[in-house]
Amino acid sequence: MDALFITAGDRTQASSRLRVYELLPHLEEAGISTESIAVPQFKSGLDGLWMRSTFASNILWKVLRNDIVFVQKIRFPTWFTQILSKISSTLIYDFDDAIHLAPPGKDVGQDDIRQHNTLIEKSDLTIAGSRELVEYARQYTDEVKCLHTGIPRKKYEQHQNISDLDEDSILLGWVGNPENLHYLSDVEREISEVLERHDNLSLRIITAGTLPIRPFKDREGEDVEYVEWTLDSALADLAEVDIGLRPLRDDEWTRSKGGFTSIVECLALGVPVVATPVSLVKYLIRNRDNGFLAGSPNEWGIILSNIAENPSEIYQMSQEAIKTVSSWRFWTEDTAKGLINIINEEIKKE
Repeated sequence: MDALFITAGDRTQASSRLRVYELLPHLEEAGISTESIAVPQFKSGLDGLWMRSTFASNILWKVLRNDIVFVQKIRFPTWFTQILSKISSTLIYDFDDAIHLAPPGKDVGQDDIRQHNTLIEKSDLTIAGSRELVEYARQYTDEVKCLHTGIPRKKYEQHQNISDLDEDSILLGWVGNPENLHYLSDVEREISEVLERHDNLSLRIITAGTLPIRPFKDREGEDVEYVEWTLDSALADLAEVDIGLRPLRDDEWTRSKGGFTSIVECLALGVPVVATPVSLVKYLIRNRDNGFLAGSPNEWGIILSNIAENPSEIYQMSQEAIKTVSSWRFWTEDTAKGLINIINEEIKKE
């Protein structure tokens, strides 16, 4: 069986890496021959038109040679989707964000929404990253399944560092895309007050790219540091953190996320997490067991102050954090098994 994966980005883009590229070796072991191609950044003008035409032709040629065409989180022009649906033996569309909505601070055009919905409608199967996204997709198709995002067990096990904390030093950590920094800024005042009161706390922010905002910029060089995210260094940088932070907003965009990967990453490293109880998070994080749930800015201040004064609690939570990832089947091999089963079921329908 041959499968073509068309991805929204390369391995540096989290959704493409975790929902496609990390799964490919497992699919190969299961006898599925895979080929992948990432959508490039197109230039403007005539050069861009030529690039798009060449890319489209290349895709269509590859589609004809594969049994499965897997489109990951891309919005194609509706005419191109129509062609794909007609010439593909089996077309699968995968998305793990509410891309029919605009994330905070951004807009989404009606053409983008129409392209997204057309892909759902014309695909033989849609794979959604959360139950909320499944419900959205069911407006356009009955052929939809849920598959959460997984992370590679071996890579995280290599960086697990479970040890007693030095009570004089507790490193808080936030990791994520720069466009999500506004979530952190929502509790900047409360965290700053805790940092001011407790000398044993410091904060590491791991991100990359152009920063739309820069929370805690007045504290940089004192008890706050920005560390550039890279594919090679991110895990080691995050593994040094003692407590992960994930403030969120309770809105449709957040509730529809396909796995809350930054939280799962921390748990996989044995790092307990303080998070806002939104959607899956309120079940994933068990208060005072593998982390803490902070439902208001005031609770963020209280919880972090308690951590500063009682750091031994964190060590007791580390093993439970790791167990959570296994019990929820958030490892890549679990996701791969799910995808392999889905692909085999689709092939049997043909």
